[in-house]
Amino acid sequence: MDLDEDTRSFSQVLQDFSEPENRRDPRALRLAAVASAMIEVAGGEADCTAAKVYVKTVTALEGALAPQDKVVDSIHTQVALLQILSCTVQYVTPPAILQATFPLASRVIRAVVAVAQEISADTSMETKDGLGGVFSLLKHAAILSGELLKYIPSTTDTKLIKHFLQGTLLTLFNDSRPKVWKAANSSLCELMISQSNQVVVKMLTSHAHSHLAKAASNPKTEVIESMQQLVSFLEHSILYMNYEQLGADAMKLLVALMEVKDSSATDFVTVTKARDATPRVLVIGSLLSVVGNMLEDDSEERKTFLNEFASRIIATQLQLHPKLVLRQGVADAEIVEHCKIQYGQTLLIAMGRLMASNSSIVCKLLPITIQMLVLLSCPSENGGNDSAVGESLLVGLTQLYRTHLLPFITSTQQADVEKCLRDMLRFMDRVMEPSYIDLYGVGLKSLAVLIKTLYNAIPVEGSFVQMVKLRNAVPLGSPAQRSVEDACEIVVQEVGIESSWKMLDLDSDTGIGKLSVENSWLLSTFKSAANASQPVQPKIAFFQSNVLVMARKFDKLAAASKSGLSVHRQRVIDLWSLFPCFCKFPEDVEATIVPLSSTLVRVLQDRRYPELLPVVCSGIKILAEGEANRPEEGGTTTSMKENVELAAANLLPCMFKLVSDSGENTGRDHMTSDVEDSGLAGQQASFVTESISSLAKLSAPTLLRSLFQKLMHRLLGEIQEDYPKTERICSLLSLAESLVASKQMEKSNLAFLYRALKPLIRTDEHGPRVQKKAYKVLAELCRSHHSFVVDRERLREIISLLTGTIMTSQIAARYMRLKCLNLVIDGLAENQAEYMSEFSGITGELLLCLKDTNAKTREAAFQVILSLYSKSNPLEFLSSVTAGLGAETPHMRSASVTAISRITFVHAKDNDNFQNVLPSMLKTVLVLAEEDSREVIKSVLGFIRVCVAVIPYHQLSPLMPDLVRALLSYHKSKSRFRSKIKIVLKKLVKIFGYDALTPYVPGSESRLLTHMRKLEQRHKRKKERGSQTNEKENFEDMLESDEEDSDDGVTFTTGMTGFSRMTGKTRKDKSMMSVKSRGTTMSRAETAKSRQKGTRESVFRLPDGGDGDVVDMLGSKMSKNVHFADNHESDTSDTEFELDNTGKLIIRDEAEDEVAQDDIDDTSAHPRENKRRRLDKKGGLGSSYKSKKAGGDVKRKGQKYEPYAFMPLDGRSYTKKNRGAMVEQMSTVVRGRDKRKRR
Repeated sequence: MDLDEDTRSFSQVLQDFSEPENRRDPRALRLAAVASAMIEVAGGEADCTAAKVYVKTVTALEGALAPQDKVVDSIHTQVALLQILSCTVQYVTPPAILQATFPLASRVIRAVVAVAQEISADTSMETKDGLGGVFSLLKHAAILSGELLKYIPSTTDTKLIKHFLQGTLLTLFNDSRPKVWKAANSSLCELMISQSNQVVVKMLTSHAHSHLAKAASNPKTEVIESMQQLVSFLEHSILYMNYEQLGADAMKLLVALMEVKDSSATDFVTVTKARDATPRVLVIGSLLSVVGNMLEDDSEERKTFLNEFASRIIATQLQLHPKLVLRQGVADAEIVEHCKIQYGQTLLIAMGRLMASNSSIVCKLLPITIQMLVLLSCPSENGGNDSAVGESLLVGLTQLYRTHLLPFITSTQQADVEKCLRDMLRFMDRVMEPSYIDLYGVGLKSLAVLIKTLYNAIPVEGSFVQMVKLRNAVPLGSPAQRSVEDACEIVVQEVGIESSWKMLDLDSDTGIGKLSVENSWLLSTFKSAANASQPVQPKIAFFQSNVLVMARKFDKLAAASKSGLSVHRQRVIDLWSLFPCFCKFPEDVEATIVPLSSTLVRVLQDRRYPELLPVVCSGIKILAEGEANRPEEGGTTTSMKENVELAAANLLPCMFKLVSDSGENTGRDHMTSDVEDSGLAGQQASFVTESISSLAKLSAPTLLRSLFQKLMHRLLGEIQEDYPKTERICSLLSLAESLVASKQMEKSNLAFLYRALKPLIRTDEHGPRVQKKAYKVLAELCRSHHSFVVDRERLREIISLLTGTIMTSQIAARYMRLKCLNLVIDGLAENQAEYMSEFSGITGELLLCLKDTNAKTREAAFQVILSLYSKSNPLEFLSSVTAGLGAETPHMRSASVTAISRITFVHAKDNDNFQNVLPSMLKTVLVLAEEDSREVIKSVLGFIRVCVAVIPYHQLSPLMPDLVRALLSYHKSKSRFRSKIKIVLKKLVKIFGYDALTPYVPGSESRLLTHMRKLEQRHKRKKERGSQTNEKENFEDMLESDEEDSDDGVTFTTGMTGFSRMTGKTRKDKSMMSVKSRGTTMSRAETAKSRQKGTRESVFRLPDGGDGDVVDMLGSKMSKNVHFADNHESDTSDTEFELDNTGKLIIRDEAEDEVAQDDIDDTSAHPRENKRRRLDKKGGLGSSYKSKKAGGDVKRKGQKYEPYAFMPLDGRSYTKKNRGAMVEQMSTVVRGRDKRKRR
């Protein structure tokens, strides 16, 4: 069966040869002719096998070898025969045929190679007929040789294989012609990867060994140049060869190339400058790549050798002089940079392998390696842009630290490891020198990673302090300053605020000076680092004993010094901003929470620092939520719980007092209960109430009961006052809401609160703010205590309360009321469906809420409508909503259509019954398209847009005529939604096509559909033309283009470029061409430019890669992207001077350039006279106020609009009749909206 499959595959190969895809390619035609002849000789297609074709083709190739005077004529035949053989070898069965015919094939192919190499240079060029020359012959000979060696049996005579390899691939491999060498290199690499012939592997290894040894013993320039091809081959195939031997040879050659033999470095530099060192640098880079590829081999059988080899590589490289040998100027800058990067990468790979193996020599080599890499990363002093080397190597160092350093430290037991780590840090500190300032972004990050890794192993305070001081040494606001801050943040994230504080010695007497204005950034760095991650648990005790002590010192300075009041006061706020960082799961809550609560109470009551209130409340909230989620841990739970309850007993009364007292004095800079109405004070109140809600979860029930009773007593007392204070009631309701949100209240207290809320909701005696706040508390009650709300005794009462207060509901409370309705409806269970009928009376109100000016109210109304649709009978609810289509007011009809659109958008695709009703509903809604109401038209268009996307084709097709008529029956209201109508038309075009829509389009509106079709076809053409390029379209040229399409939208374009002659010309170009054709003006600058261009106008320009992309010069559509120079290009340059026939300079006003085409044609029909040019009175706004001799305001080059204008404020100019003309006059002053052209 395998044989049959191979036969069928070979038959397909022969068919591909005989029937080429491209019948215009002369090479393909020649190959087809030769293949047909070989098939005929092999017995025809019926009896043709791979073995027969192979034997006949080899024989034919031997006969094609001609004498020297006729060899060029037979090249094309030999190329075709070689191609046939290359594709046939793999199908020859049995393999013994290949072995038996190998001597003949070897002799023939070697003869082809030998004869081809003797051809003179003048006849080796590619032939004009495209059939290929000697380069193609040698390339296909190399391919055939590789295929033959791949499939030949292993029992073939070794001497024959070596002789064949030497006469073919190795000979071609040493060829200086790139095409030939690449083909031989590719074949040899495939042989190495397949490992199909070990004789070839051994021979190539021996060949590489001899050449490497020869070059190492005699590293002359000509020898080095000849080694480039071999070393490049080893880069890809070293892993498949005997690299135990070749690795040593490569290192010997590398040492020979980089060794400085002269007595002084100056002499070496002089010697190197005397000759071109580019081949030397290229070979060095390739050798380093070979060594790096060897070290990346992860095979187990070679692991021991590679670990030992890695140590030798590092020891050898550290003795070389890369900064001297690979300095600037010895070769191209990119080549030198690549070589330096490869040098450093080899060191990093070798060191990573040694550290992973826990070698004993790491402690000796690691510091010196880091020193070498840091030295190699230093930018040159000559001002060269070689930062790419430093960035690459320093990033590699960072990866080395993260991957291998910590496992090495923890696993090694060597005595000198501490000295090794100290030397590492000392050498790495060099990246903070000024010479590395361009590399601070990667260098300081690498140093920071090293510091945090070595923190627990050796002292790192000196490096960290030096890094902090470096921030003030770099220019203010520079990228280097930001790099220092980022590096410090990396260290703080790992070691924590406490350890960083101690390393910087901020507790000393000079701590205040260290946190001066220059170092105030440390506090924000501490904060951001702690918010990002905290691997070490914080301690509240450290905050109390260190941070708070420092804050008190700054507070005393602020109180004593008026001049430095703002600076010291800001330090107090910055230090307190660290408090939330110490509240994230601290380890000493039990011992510190009670004394901390006393401190927090004093801070909350301190009126000097109102900025601390959000910070303290945020910390309390984080601490309370962390303790609420902390798992219980045996016996410590009871004592900790008691301490937390005691702290809550200290904090909650103070926080209650803050909120309740905030409503005492309205209009002052105190807190109120409503965030939206009171700005910053309301935000502060919200921080306090959120903290109360979190802290109440940890409080004792008796404390909450007592606080709630006092709260309700004060609330009821305030409500019953003759002149109740709105702000005070709102603040008390906010406290009640926070207690409800804690979910710790008893049901009796909830019932008490609900009874107190009912009169505030039913009546509007206390104002909209109180009612809104009461609804908000009720919404929180519905959300947090669902079981209390859905109780059968209370549910009907709550529904009646919410549905029966429509007459007393304030506009400000509408959103909260809808939110309560939505929570109640969503909370109903399936067995409570009988309650849904009580919501039928609010349908009209919900529809009107869809037209509310508040976006939150509209969205809440949508959610209630969707909830009612889901919980009730869908069709019955839908019928109640569609009843609004017959309402008397357009407002209600628009709201009804909007509601239907939202329901359709959400549920139409999931409900088959809804799908069946939707076509009839659409037909009903289309009746409203004739209304003269903008909001109704807008809603109808939205519903049509949703329906077109939802209704299936077979249901939408009968409605298509009515849809098109409704959309295109333009009148005053509908013309404002032209863009929306075009969107719907585009959707219909995608479904039905232009031809189906055209019969139903009114004659007056047929131009719109024609225009849409032209735009679409033009877009398709542009897309096809630009499919192979990334050229950016010029928007201004597109706007000015006057290109006209034919009736079917197809514009004649040239086959070469894909552009028509009119595509590249703008309206301005054409008008100027028309003017010049009449001979009225002559531009001397244009004449000079035309002489300067010479013959350039007749040539073509190749496109460049947009945005740095590569241009495929061999792409199939490359010819379409060639741009031909236009004879009239740049005729209208703004920088050119225009002269009349008498030689006088003509300066045009920009307003003239914007005159319509008809005016240009009229004015250009008359020759210019030798008189001073008069300005156009209609050139711009305010021209009637200008002097007749005025030249206009001065404008910059390229400025489009007038810098000043006189605008008459006449009411008659802004009527509906005159408004358009007035707006057009303003176009010279300001940019107008993108509207369609007025007719």
